[in-house]
Amino acid sequence: MATSNVTVTTSWVKLADGADTNAAVQCNRDDATYEIASVAAETAPTVVGLRIRGRKIVNREQFGAGFVYAKLIDGSVSTSFIVTTDVDLGDSILRQRDGSPITQRDGEYLYV
Repeated sequence: MATSNVTVTTSWVKLADGADTNAAVQCNRDDATYEIASVAAETAPTVVGLRIRGRKIVNREQFGAGFVYAKLIDGSVSTSFIVTTDVDLGDSILRQRDGSPITQRDGEYLYV
């Protein structure tokens, strides 16, 4: 697993290569709104990306195969993104340390 911090501005910035089949991305600010897009070629997207606000974690399941780019859309701020590649996201089910799925909830708490 490789983790890096990438500075993103209002111009498209590449976050992951097309060969990074497992990639997860998280913005490092609660108040940032950004677009994320995946494209087949290693060139900045010419399409409108998926619009996301805050620190939500997105992965290949949301943005698809290809080179992954992001850009801020809320003015002149820049911020870092946490990018993790080669992470096995499995079936995206939260699991306990022994591998069994987490199913028990009590009020607002999720037991791990």
